[in-house]
Amino acid sequence: MFSKIGQTIKDLSLTKNKSFNISGKDPGYHVHDDIFYKINNDKKVEWVINRTCDHAGGMLMYNPKVLGDCIAKCPNHGWKLDLKNLRYKNVNVKKKKIKFTQKKNKVTYKNGKFFVDLPKKIKNTKPKVKIRFLAHACISIDIDGFKIVTDPWLIGPCFNNGWWHKYPPKSDSFKILKDADLIYISHNHPDHLHPETLKFLKNKKMITPNFSSKSSQKMLKAIGCKNINALNFQDVFKINSKNIFFTIFKSGDFREDSGLFIKSGEFSVLLAVDSKFLNGGNLPKESTVFLSSFATGASGFPLCFSNYSKNEKKKILRNTRISKSIEIEMILKNLNTKFFLPYAGFFEESSIRDKYIKNNNAKNSIDDIKKRLNKKYPKVKVLNPIEFDEYFFQGNKLIERKKIIYRKLYKVNKKYISSYIDTIKQNYKNFNEKKVISYFKKSKFKDKLKLFLELTDDNFKSNKNGYLVDFTSNTVQVKKLKSSMLNKLFKNFNYEEKINYLNLKVRKESFFMTVDNFLPFEDLLIGFQCRVNRIPNLYNNNFWHYFSNVYVARKHFRSEKICFSCDTLNQTILNL
Repeated sequence: MFSKIGQTIKDLSLTKNKSFNISGKDPGYHVHDDIFYKINNDKKVEWVINRTCDHAGGMLMYNPKVLGDCIAKCPNHGWKLDLKNLRYKNVNVKKKKIKFTQKKNKVTYKNGKFFVDLPKKIKNTKPKVKIRFLAHACISIDIDGFKIVTDPWLIGPCFNNGWWHKYPPKSDSFKILKDADLIYISHNHPDHLHPETLKFLKNKKMITPNFSSKSSQKMLKAIGCKNINALNFQDVFKINSKNIFFTIFKSGDFREDSGLFIKSGEFSVLLAVDSKFLNGGNLPKESTVFLSSFATGASGFPLCFSNYSKNEKKKILRNTRISKSIEIEMILKNLNTKFFLPYAGFFEESSIRDKYIKNNNAKNSIDDIKKRLNKKYPKVKVLNPIEFDEYFFQGNKLIERKKIIYRKLYKVNKKYISSYIDTIKQNYKNFNEKKVISYFKKSKFKDKLKLFLELTDDNFKSNKNGYLVDFTSNTVQVKKLKSSMLNKLFKNFNYEEKINYLNLKVRKESFFMTVDNFLPFEDLLIGFQCRVNRIPNLYNNNFWHYFSNVYVARKHFRSEKICFSCDTLNQTILNL
């Protein structure tokens, strides 16, 4: 179906030499424009780094009077960089140094920015293209009859019943999905890699990034998908007998996420999906259409964390919304695009038990984004996928937009939601808790971390017992303790031990389903199924990465315990 033709190449037209003068500067840390640098006692520059936060592309700030002499902080999410060792305090990520030269007091460096291009000249054709919005992050891209569908989540909830469709798909969506030639899975989050949807597509050809942990491959294999193609980042592929080329870009932060670039003649489309700072900001010079998530709110942070006050949470959420808008603007600054289509943000916390999250988890709307872009980039037209489902292009020209008049595939109502939550509760009512101890012991995870795990009801009221999981030695130690004892031990935190404490209060049936099926632990947090307290208040990156990407999909999913959509809906889909 497709074959590799090479890798992306660098277009250095954005790369520029920059310089600064250190005359009169004292030894220590300094800021110049978009960089930090350090002068040693010999008046030599020791290193130069950019000020881009490796979390989400924000700008690191340096204020010694407030933060101390050795700390830079990103205002968007509070990430702190220790300038002594160039490592973040929030996560085990090291800042990369920039190459530079020094002649006396003048220091010269390159800004490191460049465009990426395909290695082969593409025929200058004007393909017929149809982009169809199906649901959330699921898009159908039809180029001269070749159909690519992205990240299908069409039925049921995801993230352990925490997310539900805000706009359920139309009744023809599954037929479009089944007619696809190729399916792209950006990463292993269930709103992109959704077991209940993908169980109908096990024989379809799928492409997904070749992450180092093999996270998405393992999940797809566990579902039973048989035609999985894990592709390396920035390898370029051509659809056989078609003038269609594509490549996958890595998210610019430490997380396992990706974006997709497709080009055919005069038409091109770039999908950033949920990626932060896609490919480090080094993107194609132009794209007819650019698609990106926009809404925010797709995380349990900060609403599920007890380390923050109500006002602090509001401030973090506001900064996150602004940060996402700025991130989109930063991409549009250098990306020559005609159209922006916001997507991958159409979910709701529809369950009654998650009312607190729904009432407080403020998100960007399409109108919010549109107003900002109209001021800064009036030439970029915002395409609203809720207003129009289909967009038709001839080459790089938009020639038609259409509203599809079909009924919804289903309604997200109280009965629909209860059918999922009640069934899971029933299936895990008598779960063998010895599996919990075995699950952690067999993980072989080691870190300077103790997990204080409490299993709760819908309102996060703890049951009588919980687990103390100690990851600090070569073998994982697990003790079943009374919740009162867990709380007492957690409060006796000893800073001198240099061991992090993580307290998770998790809804019982959601936790058992995660353990039973080796689902990503991160789903519990993103789906608002837990409440978190941590000492010190730092992101436990190693833990979340390991139990969300490495220690997952150890066996086939027990689909009867994950998939509970009604028989009528299942039969309708099977008969398409």
